Amino acid sequence: NRAATKMFGHTAKEMKGKPLDPIIPSQFRELHDKGIARVGAGGERHVIGQAVELTGLRKNGEEFPLELTVSAWEHGGDMHFGAIIRDISKRVAMEKELRLAEDRAHAIMASANDAMVTADAKGRILTWNRAACAIFGHTEQDTVGQCLTMIIPERFRAAHDAGIERVTGGGEHHVIGQTVVLAGLHQSGQEIPIE
Repeated sequence: NRAATKMFGHTAKEMKGKPLDPIIPSQFRELHDKGIARVGAGGERHVIGQAVELTGLRKNGEEFPLELTVSAWEHGGDMHFGAIIRDISKRVAMEKELRLAEDRAHAIMASANDAMVTADAKGRILTWNRAACAIFGHTEQDTVGQCLTMIIPERFRAAHDAGIERVTGGGEHHVIGQTVVLAGLHQSGQEIPIE
């Protein structure tokens, strides 16, 4: 169809009645041919009815990621196949950018001299860097999944809990984005000044 022409660069006239080789990268053609032969002979249908991510080949020689959903049916004693194909280049690029951003964030957290701690809306610790280990005395394994109150002195916990509840409920962000001097609680039970 027109979308296939736009995606692959071949016209219907160029492709109708011809093998699919021009849109399959050379390294995958043998595997494709074996799959067609297997299903045609009544064998297992590994990808039929499933969305699978593969690589396509444009007329200009460019390879690109695609999502393929194949159907198969018999007609007049012959096996026929249909395919819905989506170009997922943008999605793959966004996923790659997201992974790079996550890798950068992890690298920054790992090398920071300051404690870097993230928590969810319920105040449960999600990340805990090396500097936090050094400052508070708790390991990452001991803290992730635990409540932030483990590093908050008892006298500040009610205010902390009220602040979490207020912010998650859409209320004012009194200290977000501001530098505040408080006290933290070391694993030893000793209070330490924190900013």
